[in-house]
Amino acid sequence: TFQLTVSDGSLSSNDLVTITVNPPSDTTPPTASITSPLNGATVARGSVVSISATATDNVGVTQVQFFINGKLLSTDISAPYSASWKVPAAKGKTYQIQAIATDKAGNIGRSAIIKVTAK
Repeated sequence: TFQLTVSDGSLSSNDLVTITVNPPSDTTPPTASITSPLNGATVARGSVVSISATATDNVGVTQVQFFINGKLLSTDISAPYSASWKVPAAKGKTYQIQAIATDKAGNIGRSAIIKVTAK
């Protein structure tokens, strides 16, 4: 119930008054987790590796970005979230993979960084 009082008499009982109630803002970041490959895995040089992640949020995930050594590889906008990565030819090099999820309010959640080594 709302009571509207106008001290200058500019409204009558027949006037239409619109009241807008804004919902509370979303401040909860999404969660993201890489499900494949596993941390510590060895990957073949020159092969194409499928990277998979899960992401959840109280309002809704809008995208998941995949990063290799801090550099954007790709963006997926719908679950199941995945990316394809062609492993460079450098033998014995370790790569860091991370997924970053964004929700409808612009909050971000980062997965743990996993490390894989090219053989």
